[in-house]
Amino acid sequence: MNYAALIQNRKSTREYTDKQVSSSDLEKIRQYHHCAARRLVPELDTALCLFGTGSREALEGAAGYHNFLVGAPHYLVLMSRKHELAHLNAGFLMQDLLLKLADIGLDSCWLTFTDSSDVKAALNIENDLDVVAVA
Repeated sequence: MNYAALIQNRKSTREYTDKQVSSSDLEKIRQYHHCAARRLVPELDTALCLFGTGSREALEGAAGYHNFLVGAPHYLVLMSRKHELAHLNAGFLMQDLLLKLADIGLDSCWLTFTDSSDVKAALNIENDLDVVAVA
């Protein structure tokens, strides 16, 4: 990836179309997280969960800017083991993933949340990792 060009040309939008992302692009995102995404703490376990249809309604109240959830056809939830550098690692890793999205022609933006357990409950995520980023 040409990071400089992606950073310069990246668009973060607050209104997304309801166009579904192809299964091929979703697989590229999964594979990129698993094999190539850059990490500050490579040995720290992370998981990337991708959510589509129905996830906006589920996330209402658990994520968004002061209870305003940006509507999108898909959401990424990055999860991590507890670690003193988990949030720094998550920021670095998720931003790399968002640049990968731009590289394949998809736009994105970060979403705020205050409680990992609220996001996990909203999306029925059952594992022992913490939610550390949502986009």
